[in-house]
Amino acid sequence: MTSPWRGRVTPLSPTVYLDDAKDNYLVQGWKVLDKERLAQLEIPEHETVVEIPRRMAQFFLEVKGDDGSHV
Repeated sequence: MTSPWRGRVTPLSPTVYLDDAKDNYLVQGWKVLDKERLAQLEIPEHETVVEIPRRMAQFFLEVKGDDGSHV
């Protein structure tokens, strides 16, 4: 079965996917459960927060297959 998303598939690690159909990114990361950290954010009930290392930002454009020159 083919995945509808393009991404860096690294099991058990943060991953960035691109949903081509919706033109949105999906981010897999570590759940933020620390109540003190979450209290500093305004998160609606229907959303959640995941944490990814700063170094993962480079993969957003890589997954899109773009050099970012228009960003």
